[in-house]
Amino acid sequence: METDCETPNESDLLKRPGSLFRRSYQICGAVFARVYVGLNLRQTRFGVLFCLHFQGPADQTAVARELGLDKATLGLVIGGLSRRGLITRTRRKDDRRRIELRITRAGTVLFKRAEKRSPQFREALMKVLAPEDAATLIWLLSAFVNGHQELARSPLVESKVRRHLALPTR
Repeated sequence: METDCETPNESDLLKRPGSLFRRSYQICGAVFARVYVGLNLRQTRFGVLFCLHFQGPADQTAVARELGLDKATLGLVIGGLSRRGLITRTRRKDDRRRIELRITRAGTVLFKRAEKRSPQFREALMKVLAPEDAATLIWLLSAFVNGHQELARSPLVESKVRRHLALPTR
């Protein structure tokens, strides 16, 4: 039976932005796991420790907004960090509905060990690109993320930490 439609082949799929973003995310996770091996950290756990280290004690909702995570996902992440003694969770006295997160001494030690590997992580991710192409990729991804904020489950907000990690300009 003949049709007028061309059947896309496998290589066509890898040219589609959605497929490329998904594969990129998988690769990023694999590189993170290799670089941070032995620390029992995932990217979201590292993100929480990063926020609490640089920002200080923070409300759970603020950390979720900071990282662009929904509250349910953050709840799972901070539960694990809390069980490991890396953060504490306490109800705020002024509003018992809100939970304040603090990094512990053990969390700070682990964060500093992990942070020392950050340059290695960036290098491992970008080693396949020329330096100017790596800078362009970061700029394009930043523009993409910023341009689609309204579609995110948890849009990023301006904050002390985000200012610390100022987005590149062209």
